Amino acid sequence: MRGAKLLVVAVVVALCLAGFAALVSSAENAPAKIPSLNDQAKNSPLGSRHWNIFRNVYNNPEDPEQTRCLSCHSAVVIVDDPKAQLPDFLRKGQKYCYEELENPAPGQSPFLYKEVTEDGKYADNELEGITCRVCHVMDKNGLTLRRPDNTCTLCHGRVFNWKTGSGHHVTQDFIEGHGETYWSPSVHYTLGMRCESCHTMNAIKHDYEPAKPEDIVRDGKCMGCHRSADELEKMIETTKKTVSAALESIDARVKAAQDLVAAKKVKDAKAAETLIAKAKARYAFIEGDLSHGVHNPQFAGQLINEAFAALDEFDKLVGKATKTAPVNLGNLMVYSQAQSSELGNRHWDMLERTIFNPEDPDQDRCIVCHSAVAIVDDPKAKVADFLQKGQKYCVQELTNVPPGQSPFVYATAEQDGKYVKNRLEGITCRVCHTFDTANGTIGLRRNKEQTCGLCHGRAFNWNTGSGHHVELAFFKGQGSKEKGVPDMPSLKVSMGFACQDCHFMDNTKHDYAPATPEQIAAHPKCKSCHTAKEVGERIESIQKEVKAALAKLEPRLAKAKAYVDKNPQNAEAKELYIQAQAGVNFVEDDFSYGVHNPAFARALLERSDKLLNQFEAKFK
Repeated sequence: MRGAKLLVVAVVVALCLAGFAALVSSAENAPAKIPSLNDQAKNSPLGSRHWNIFRNVYNNPEDPEQTRCLSCHSAVVIVDDPKAQLPDFLRKGQKYCYEELENPAPGQSPFLYKEVTEDGKYADNELEGITCRVCHVMDKNGLTLRRPDNTCTLCHGRVFNWKTGSGHHVTQDFIEGHGETYWSPSVHYTLGMRCESCHTMNAIKHDYEPAKPEDIVRDGKCMGCHRSADELEKMIETTKKTVSAALESIDARVKAAQDLVAAKKVKDAKAAETLIAKAKARYAFIEGDLSHGVHNPQFAGQLINEAFAALDEFDKLVGKATKTAPVNLGNLMVYSQAQSSELGNRHWDMLERTIFNPEDPDQDRCIVCHSAVAIVDDPKAKVADFLQKGQKYCVQELTNVPPGQSPFVYATAEQDGKYVKNRLEGITCRVCHTFDTANGTIGLRRNKEQTCGLCHGRAFNWNTGSGHHVELAFFKGQGSKEKGVPDMPSLKVSMGFACQDCHFMDNTKHDYAPATPEQIAAHPKCKSCHTAKEVGERIESIQKEVKAALAKLEPRLAKAKAYVDKNPQNAEAKELYIQAQAGVNFVEDDFSYGVHNPAFARALLERSDKLLNQFEAKFK
């Protein structure tokens, strides 16, 4: 009996030990515990700054607009009392800033303070800062966003002040690329992304920190462009390093310039101060964004180069010849190629250029490409929707104008347009592409030909001898039976080639420029027929031949035009001249100097030559 009891005890002990061992093993193999959302927000570097921000603000009261900050920086206010004021949170005797002077006297503090005379009604509040209930509400539908459209931008959406060269919480303004005289939006902004797309990438990420490269390349919104975590991390670090080094240089040069002005070693002190202010403002905007350029690398590069240019101009005032090498952040991303390259920049800024040089009455039609907002959100948008009150735009171009009169008739915008804040994006990524966030893929918004052909596929007008964006028509060799010009498509058309086969040869090339001979010779579609040397020599030969023919025709056409202007009733002379000019116009408006369709270019210029021979034989 005793032996049986001992056996039972031994079995129980063994089972307990086994269970303990299993628990230990289970604990060792269990997945890492994910911190609670509250802990993420409270304990991460950025999260802690938000969570405790109100306490920090009122202990360092140097912002006269703190009352406005309360809408976010105290959860009690935003939830319970939207009319609360800063003194409501302070104790008797505490001071707070109510005004900041623009031009304080030497040695005077720019901040004016008031003292609280009695404890505020929220003096015992925990000074929560930005907690869960600042952004979220809990109701019958569960946890929802309090402000879906401006969750972050209510605070981080303040506008940089170019007059004073200062700004606070200007992150969104930096992302949108609010330059002093232009807009240069980040690609992520043009794609419709917002702060939370990176800073709270999914429901379990609430530390306010930017997403890690390895998380970005797995996210459906991002993986179509960002495929390598290592490459993305390198790009981010390169941007930060480049921008930080440039800012250090600007800061040092600004201080040195200020010392020279203070020592009265600059003759034109007013001009010097203007240049210093220009450099300081650009420095302040980049610093105020706090991302070291990552939020909008292209814009950061533009601001840095503008600051350097201003400081180089300052150096001229003191007799120094300085030419600072430009900072180039355009090679970091596909969209930066589009913004930085010669052809790409013309596309990216096209709407802004068009509106501020408004000499095309067909601008409303241009909007469908030249503003991403219009093509994606509002196909009925008009040019006036993008203008500020008082700006002028062309509504008509007259055909027969008296000498000295402008052919353009303008209208004036009577009120700010509904897309004034669109930043006049021009041809950005989402004009051509769709983004499937569910599958993480990028596609073309239209078929292959119409991706470029929607704009560059307009027909040439043989009756008037004129055309605009006729590259596809030239490539296809658009003739006219009525004028006796046969169609003559390029050989590449029959082979199924489209514009982007040369102008966007692979996914990493988005500068709009034609492929180089080396790229062509290395491409699978081309290398069986072409070598780099042969392609280079052929392109050079075609363009040389076409340019030479155009140069010979130009003075002859000028003489023919002069005759027609003096004899406007001579219908035969006028028609010969128009058709001779038409061939030249078609070749020139294609902009490739014959490369898009060499045989067609040659045929058109030979036709113009023959028509001028007839003209010159009949009309002296």
